[in-house]
Amino acid sequence: MATFIALNVLFLGIFKYTDMAISLVNVVLKTNYNVLNIQAPLGISFITFQQIAFLVYVYKYPEFKTDALSYSAFISFFPHVLSGPILYAEEYYSQVKEKIGRVNWDNISAGLLLFSIGMAKKVLLADVYGKMVDAGYGAIDTLNFGSVLFVSVAYTLQIYFDFSGYCDMAMGIGKMININLPINFNSPYKAVTIDDFWDRWHMTLTRFLTRHIYIPLGGNRKGVVRTYINILMVFLISGLWHGASLTFVLWGFVHGLVMIISRLFKKSIYKIPKVITQVFTFAFVNFAWVIFRAGSFSAMKQIFMAFLKPGIYLSDIVTTSFDKIGFIDIVFGNKAIEAVVFVLIGLCIVFGAKNSLELVERCKWHRFSAICATLLLIVCMLSFTGTATYIYLRF
Repeated sequence: MATFIALNVLFLGIFKYTDMAISLVNVVLKTNYNVLNIQAPLGISFITFQQIAFLVYVYKYPEFKTDALSYSAFISFFPHVLSGPILYAEEYYSQVKEKIGRVNWDNISAGLLLFSIGMAKKVLLADVYGKMVDAGYGAIDTLNFGSVLFVSVAYTLQIYFDFSGYCDMAMGIGKMININLPINFNSPYKAVTIDDFWDRWHMTLTRFLTRHIYIPLGGNRKGVVRTYINILMVFLISGLWHGASLTFVLWGFVHGLVMIISRLFKKSIYKIPKVITQVFTFAFVNFAWVIFRAGSFSAMKQIFMAFLKPGIYLSDIVTTSFDKIGFIDIVFGNKAIEAVVFVLIGLCIVFGAKNSLELVERCKWHRFSAICATLLLIVCMLSFTGTATYIYLRF
């Protein structure tokens, strides 16, 4: 087990971190080695974690039997293979032998609606926010307090709608063929503490890191200090897993540090009204996404310095960077107002609306759900304006 886990990690390391290692050597030793610009296979991070979980499962349950074809179908299960959620063997094999191949109209209805909601999140929301964010980061020097706050919140919305939209689509496809993929998002921006946030955000990654890193390191069984060290190690690994850049490691470190602080003052925090802790949690997560998105320490520094520049007007580069937004443009006719209203709509959705799983949980095959799914798909297809990749495809 240890040998094959090491080989999987080595394979991941060669593809994702060779160029990072070369760059660090150049900086530390003042050398000038050329980076190799290695292109990692799509979904390699998710597949690696899934294979590690599979190896551990087979080791713990030697009576488990499979074959090469079944294993290959599991490890490359097409709806989720590119960006998750991370699927465990016991979740897949327990369903595929009994349910796949049967026609279940309730599942098809719920799956179509879930797929449509996911596509709407991506095409109608995330891609629009993405244009604003790209424009803002492309002209950092022009940003002031108002515009950089706008850009940071837009990215917070973009990454949620982009990633949860993909997961909804993957879960929808799985549902249509009677395979229930694990839940990956549960209204994460409604979290009232950072612990709560990580119980709601990328839930299958949190589960994997808990099972296969935090608990083997000792979890909370070896004293308070060791517990906090383990928490920090998990978040540093999480940051590095997301990308071969020290900014991702810093992002993980910041989350781990705040997680430790949250646990240290847990009793005091729970005495504070939830609405206040929810606002502070969202503000911190938004702050941390700046580190995540920056790509370099120089860009990160510029973004944070922009928060100190007076001014609340939106930079022209931000407000003129995206296409007109249908009914919003008709109502307001002003790009700055349109942009702000569109961000406010996103905030209303993440804070006030039911998440997509709640919407389809009791969905049955009837005309209303079919009409809703069809209309959403039509609107999404009519809104295709170019090629846009999912954020988590790079991880």
